[in-house]
Amino acid sequence: MDFGKIVSGIGSLFQAHPAIAVAVVVGLGVLFYFRPKPMLKLVATLLVFVCLAYVFTLFGDMTVTGYSQKTKMVNDIPQGGQDPASPSGR
Repeated sequence: MDFGKIVSGIGSLFQAHPAIAVAVVVGLGVLFYFRPKPMLKLVATLLVFVCLAYVFTLFGDMTVTGYSQKTKMVNDIPQGGQDPASPSGR
């Protein structure tokens, strides 16, 4: 899943339900006010997990692209029965 879709989904949820958005912001504000050190540790941990998830999806997308290109190269048969890499004069 693309991170842009996740972010836009969260944004559309908060736009459609502003009461939920206000409750989440107030709750996080209260937690940051009364427990700043544990909340900052939580934010740092979540940031590390988000970065790792991004790297894994990036590598996953690269392998899917490489596999599809390999399949295309292996399964494409040139028209005319001649290898395009061979010299045409022979």
